[in-house]
Amino acid sequence: MPTKFKTCRRYNDAGHAHALTFTCFHGRPFLSRDRARNWTVQAIAQAAEKHEFDVWAYVVMPEHVHLLISPRLADYDISLILATIKQSVARRAISFVRRESP
Repeated sequence: MPTKFKTCRRYNDAGHAHALTFTCFHGRPFLSRDRARNWTVQAIAQAAEKHEFDVWAYVVMPEHVHLLISPRLADYDISLILATIKQSVARRAISFVRRESP
């Protein structure tokens, strides 16, 4: 049986803002608690500093995030920006679960 993959094409167009949406695993409401939402906001701020982009707006919903950014550099990678944000939150969540629910 063929594996179903999402096909999402991302464009790195210098000088353009980007509206990004990313979801939690299987649409689960992992971001329904303040703790997880705070981790997400902190990850966005850290990624903005690391990858040099301006955050114009964001909204964190229980199962997904909307993010409007404007990269300051001509050479950037939207996929890398998203990975930085998502991996940071995932690491913190895994660490929390291991610590609080051994």
